[in-house]
Amino acid sequence: MSYSPAFKWFIGLLLPLTLAWKLAAGADDPNEFPKTIAQFLKLHDFEEVTTEEVMGALWAVRAHRGECRLLVVEVSSKGWTRELIGTFAKASDRLFIVFRGSVYEYVSTWRTVTNDIYARVLRKLGLARTTLMVGVAASPICAAERLPWNEL
Repeated sequence: MSYSPAFKWFIGLLLPLTLAWKLAAGADDPNEFPKTIAQFLKLHDFEEVTTEEVMGALWAVRAHRGECRLLVVEVSSKGWTRELIGTFAKASDRLFIVFRGSVYEYVSTWRTVTNDIYARVLRKLGLARTTLMVGVAASPICAAERLPWNEL
């Protein structure tokens, strides 16, 4: 099969351009989300905010404010880490998910996976950043659902 010279020139020019675009966009910093969550909690008067690595590349942020205890854990959009937060929480803790700045008791995998695919395409084009999805375990006294999670 023979291709036209114009098509060959088009591919020859397009390939380096797309590679340069991807290099300029760069990869997301894996430590960005824990730092963002820690800053958010400090801004809202939480004390002793600590970040720790759990199970390899996953992270958790612990904080407290008086009697209020809070644990924020990275959650996969594909659903395989949602139960992870229950293993770190106490039985009396209130569990919820924060996805795109909104609080949910349960987020459907269908919604998160389709958003993940769409965001991945935009990220590869350099037009969007990774969407934050975290699981939160909070002591009942906290009312952590009322925090302005949309600021993240």
